[in-house]
Amino acid sequence: MLDPKRRPAVYLSVDRLIDRKLRTALEPQLATRPALGFNLVSWAAETNTNPATWLEALADIEALGVRRITLVCYRFVDVDTGAITERSAHGLAAGPTLPVITAVVAHGRACGFDVGLSPFVEIDNVEGIGHLWRGSANFDQGGLSAFFSNYELYLQELAQIARDAGASRLSIGSELRALTNNPQSASHWIRIIAGLRRSIGSKTSCALGYAANWDEFLDVPFWMELDEIGVDAYFPLASREQAKGVARPSEAVLAGGWKRTFHILREFAQRQQKPLTMSEWGTVPFDLTSCQPWHWQPTQVRDPQEQFYCYRTLLRSIPREREWLSACDLWHWRMPGNEESTYGIDGESGIAYDIRQYTTRTD
Repeated sequence: MLDPKRRPAVYLSVDRLIDRKLRTALEPQLATRPALGFNLVSWAAETNTNPATWLEALADIEALGVRRITLVCYRFVDVDTGAITERSAHGLAAGPTLPVITAVVAHGRACGFDVGLSPFVEIDNVEGIGHLWRGSANFDQGGLSAFFSNYELYLQELAQIARDAGASRLSIGSELRALTNNPQSASHWIRIIAGLRRSIGSKTSCALGYAANWDEFLDVPFWMELDEIGVDAYFPLASREQAKGVARPSEAVLAGGWKRTFHILREFAQRQQKPLTMSEWGTVPFDLTSCQPWHWQPTQVRDPQEQFYCYRTLLRSIPREREWLSACDLWHWRMPGNEESTYGIDGESGIAYDIRQYTTRTD
């Protein structure tokens, strides 16, 4: 069920500039360090049709001092034909529904959240969501046309919500590595981006971005057309030898891993001259998670201390990267509908204290 993650010219309206000034005045920490956010996702139909569950999650996130969320939306793609559907051939429903997305975006904005939308297309298969990584999806010429025709309609629905409900960010995709690297896809991506700009309109403050996998972002050909760079930053932070064993590696080793990672991302952001966001990052409470953060269970040996060290060193490292790193969106907030995922973080998690410290400090 859980995806094993193998894993701008900036268009700003006057309204967005005013909004940023207000947030800077009210929340000084946002001006001195990258924003911290959570991805929100559910794989349960009862959650995906009930806005109340999502609004409760927003209240809990706000209690941690976090004012940034990214709502993950997903549909299914037939890997043979390229057709995108709202219900898989194996009985699973897409989520959340459009009314729920609208309600969450509108409520979040009313409460002062920076709200983004991130569309996924999961490969339809008998094993369920995430068993086959969406980054491997690719098609022949006929399937490619069908996919992008369907995909554009999907994104246009989200663009209308982003425009009307006030989302501040819209991703044009997540970890579609095979399709961003396919030269025959280039014209499709450019057409979609241009169409989304027309739909969103010049009077809104919604930025367009893309969430590239950590081994994909260097080769995405359309960054120049977007406002923001997103990287699902599941880089190894330690070697297997350094990470093997409970409560390993040390915080010093992990800090070195973040230093190497940030060097790579900083140089890329500076070359592109666009703000960069870590659009996803997280670890799990199992041994070796620091060297395989993309894996939902790298071993069967529980090691919550290793996960804790990964988070603590991240939160201690990113304030120094504020000149190029705009935000870090953690994967993911624990809520009904994603309980099976060991990536989940909530107010009772061991890292919650460090998150509160990060969001309330002003230095």
